[in-house]
Amino acid sequence: MIAAVMLLVIPGCKELNGESSEKFPDCVGIEGVFDPYNIQQAYRGRIWSQDTSFTTQFIFTEYSFDLSILSTTWVMYLKRNISPTSVSYQSAICVGSDATDTWYANTSFDFDGQYTVWDFYFEEFDCSDLSGYCTVTRPDIPDTLDFNFEGSR
Repeated sequence: MIAAVMLLVIPGCKELNGESSEKFPDCVGIEGVFDPYNIQQAYRGRIWSQDTSFTTQFIFTEYSFDLSILSTTWVMYLKRNISPTSVSYQSAICVGSDATDTWYANTSFDFDGQYTVWDFYFEEFDCSDLSGYCTVTRPDIPDTLDFNFEGSR
């Protein structure tokens, strides 16, 4: 009975790829638990403001649906080139509201020597492209930076 109810209520990834499936959808870009050597399809991304611009990759994985709050959850990974020989992947929790069809992600990390909190707001999110904006706050001083971002495949 519980399984039947879950199959009716859980939308899978229908907003993202038009169908529901038990396997990871193409939107994820990787199968199973995150492994940088197993990236199958990442988004080519750009984040920019008036005086700053940088490129990165966006990778989504670890899709789940929380029945208690009726929302979809992903982990969004941002690829960061620390140096010519060093790469790291910064994770961000990405939450999607299936009721309002909006997406939001949050993470924090050291960026250019400053501890920052990044809040991503997705205006559009599908399997081919995504767009939106993010606010970057610095907790040590009252400073908020606004960035746009876009990703495509």
